[in-house]
Amino acid sequence: PFGFARLGAHRARFLAEALADLRARLRALGADLVVARGAPEAVLPALARAVGADVCFHHEEATPEETTVEAEVEAVLAAIGVRLDGAWGHTLVHP
Repeated sequence: PFGFARLGAHRARFLAEALADLRARLRALGADLVVARGAPEAVLPALARAVGADVCFHHEEATPEETTVEAEVEAVLAAIGVRLDGAWGHTLVHP
């Protein structure tokens, strides 16, 4: 939006390392973490179908760009019978 890259090299490396650490910790507990690349409105319905999900949980966002994506994801999931269920917790004050 303001001419800045959303994900620079340092942030990308930090994110990759954090996800690798989370995956390792989950596997140590007998669980796993799926990491996918792509537009959420394309990736999430495919993942929901693959695992037979009927609900997809997510962390609600506040900015217009992110809430637009949430609405798109909700629509494509609803079209395949999957409910999108959000939880707020990002800021001190609910918008």
